[in-house]
Amino acid sequence: MFPTLLFVLYVLGAFLSDPVEFQKWIFNKNFILNSPVIFYLNAIHFLMRICFVLQVVVYTYSNYKLIKNHGYKAQQYYSDIEDSLTIRVSILNVSMILTGCASVVLATLGRDFFKHEITGITIASVIFSSMLFIIGWLGDQQKTLNPTFERNNNEKDESQFNALSKTNQGHLLVTLTELFEEKKIYLDSKLNIVEVAAELGTNRTYISSVINQHYNQNFCTFVNQHRVSELEKLIIKHPEFSNHDLAMACGFGSVESMKRSVFAKTEKSLQEWRIKIRVT
Repeated sequence: MFPTLLFVLYVLGAFLSDPVEFQKWIFNKNFILNSPVIFYLNAIHFLMRICFVLQVVVYTYSNYKLIKNHGYKAQQYYSDIEDSLTIRVSILNVSMILTGCASVVLATLGRDFFKHEITGITIASVIFSSMLFIIGWLGDQQKTLNPTFERNNNEKDESQFNALSKTNQGHLLVTLTELFEEKKIYLDSKLNIVEVAAELGTNRTYISSVINQHYNQNFCTFVNQHRVSELEKLIIKHPEFSNHDLAMACGFGSVESMKRSVFAKTEKSLQEWRIKIRVT
């Protein structure tokens, strides 16, 4: 709202100013003119800079809060450990901070600083072009959660789960265990918690709650624990399989996801773990 107000006030000042004086001011903000309108425009321009800095601070802080919240939700939604990570969006936020800081520095130096500085303007162009490319690329890499997952009332559903009888909770746990141990639903690399809930005829918060209470894990960790167990059996049975073959056969979305899952469970690299399995 405040940036919009500043824009309106700026346009008003530009409209009321003398065209010749305004043109001189546009190309040289330090040009001294004894004009009330130019003084007014200088004040608005200063407030715009302050507003920009405040926007960078406020929005990046808000972004970090959203990233933390999204990370928790992603771990309760996706089964692929790569999809549940927030590292890309965190780098995206840092990129926006750096771009904002660079904008402030360059705006402070002013246009006159770069008039005869070919090297300086080249560096500035490379920095901004690179940062904008990184922001666009990282933004394109992000995955969104299912809209219905975002809209669900988590606290209400969780309280309803806690209100279920121990018998009903136990039945849900048994059917969930059968789905994973007998049907091996985790072999689907695209599996998410909504699909598991649909398979069991319940809602996803019940699934999340039963996993959390009985296994002390989130959905992503729970699924990948089963995948790692399947991986161990397959390595013993087919030690000649490549990492890619193992990842595809065990439901991992990629070799990188498999490596992360193995390290999360064993605190060993995939190579170290494979060697240990063969020895034992």
